[in-house]
This record gives sequence, C-alpha cells and structure tokens, in this order.
Amino acid sequence: MHQIGNKGYTLVELIVALALGAVIAVGVYRAIVGAQRVTQAGTQQMDVRQNLRAGMTYITMSLRELDASEGDILAATPTRLQFRGMRWLGPLCAAPSATGATAVLLPVRRATVFGARGPDATQDSILVFRDGNPQTRKDDSWLVGSVTATAASACTDGAAATALTVEITAASGGRPAVLAGVTSGAPLRGFQQEEVSLFQAGDGRWWIGQRTASRLGTWTSVRGLSGPLEAGGLAFAYSDSSGVTTAVLTDIASVSVMIRGESQLLVRGTGGVVDYARDSLIATAGLRNNPRF
Repeated sequence: MHQIGNKGYTLVELIVALALGAVIAVGVYRAIVGAQRVTQAGTQQMDVRQNLRAGMTYITMSLRELDASEGDILAATPTRLQFRGMRWLGPLCAAPSATGATAVLLPVRRATVFGARGPDATQDSILVFRDGNPQTRKDDSWLVGSVTATAASACTDGAAATALTVEITAASGGRPAVLAGVTSGAPLRGFQQEEVSLFQAGDGRWWIGQRTASRLGTWTSVRGLSGPLEAGGLAFAYSDSSGVTTAVLTDIASVSVMIRGESQLLVRGTGGVVDYARDSLIATAGLRNNPRF
C-alpha cells in the first residue's frame, strides 16, 4: 500500500514568503498613494487654472464695455475697480415722449434687448444715445439717467415693447436734451454701479470680490467671485492711450489685470512639500472707443 507523504513548508520558507509579500504590498501601496497624490495635485492645478480663467474673463469682458472718457470708471486703485457694469442693450423703437413732471418715456423693443438680463426699475441707471445733428459727430453724447418704472408697451410698428420711465440727470441736460436730440432707433444701455476688488473672506483666504449698487446707491455685500487667491493676488494697472501709467480716470484707455490663484486644498508636491497648488494669469483689456486698441 502506497503511503502519501506529509511534507509541508518550513518556517524559514514561510518567513521568506511573508517578507516578499510585505515588500510587494508596500510597493503596491506606495504606487496607489503616489497615483492618488498625482491625480489630486493635477485636479487642484486644473481647478486653479479654471478659476483664473473665469475671473479674468469676467473682468476683461466688463472692462471692454467701458468708455472712461464718458465717465464709466468711477474709482480705480491697484486692488479695487469701480465702474458702470453694463447689463443690457436695446434700441428705442418709438420717439421719446414727456411723462410726469420731469421724466421721459422710452419704449424699447423687447425682442432686441440683449445682455445679462432685461431692464430693472430698482437696479438700473441708463445711458441714452443723443445724436443731435445727424450731419456731424461733434454733438453726439450719452445722456445719463435712472429707470424709475417699466411697463408693457408697443413700438410704432406694433411690436411688443417695454416702456421705460426715465429721469435724465441735470448734468446731461434733463428731459429737454432727450426730446431735442434722441430719435427712434437710438441705442439705450442699462447699467449698475459695480465694484471688483481684492476681498478677504471670513476664513482668512483671499478672493476676487464683487458687489453692485442699486440706482439709489445701496450696495450689496461683497461676495467671492473667483478664488481663492494668494495674498495680494489681484492687481490692476491703468494706462492712457499712449501706454503711459495714469491716475486720471477719464484718461484710462487700457487696464492690465494680474491674478495669482491657489488651490482649494493642500497638495503634496515634489520633495514631499505640502502646500497649495498655484498659478497666475495676466491680461490687458482695451476700453471701448479707444483708438489705440
């Protein structure tokens, strides 16, 4: 009768096998952790760049809507910019008419109002283009006023319109300036006072801050628009049409914007250093009606 042997592994063989298994497990663990760290670092770096692009796009698009010579820039410092934030654009679709004691009625074609939103009687101030004498550009100007009411109306061709009740400032010539020089087809631009600045949130981190004002001058609280940023991570520089730095608001022809962002989370970089991922972006925006740009 054949007898089956009862041979097994020796203690030395078991120890060697366990040691090899441990080495392999440590290697696999390190590879997984390393891959996770690389993925996290890449994700955070991408997040920084996306935030930078979003913040820069918003600021430069807002700047390109402005004409400093017409008073669109209200305050300008290295870390704060206050301006007329354009909200909508639309054409006058009927001749302006007098209403109330000092106001004027401006019907805007509803189908051709473009922008972030439509007219708002609580929020909006307005720019009304006055052509004056159509044979010359020398008397062209933008009249400044406030939208005090809106109502459904109709254009001269029967199309749907929004009738704006507008008070034009005395500095712009008041109601007579509208009735004398504004014709059907003239463009209207609704705007709010807006401010973009370097803003420190309650947790101590820095952001691009943004706030707006109603037409009566009541400001909202500052909110984080894009970030977080490095400390001092937002800076503006102002130049005139010849490229020389200027502090005169009406001479500003271009604005350079620098943003330095950092990640939401800490990441482990080369050499095992734990810190925020960082990146920066610089752009220059030329203002509207600036011949140099």
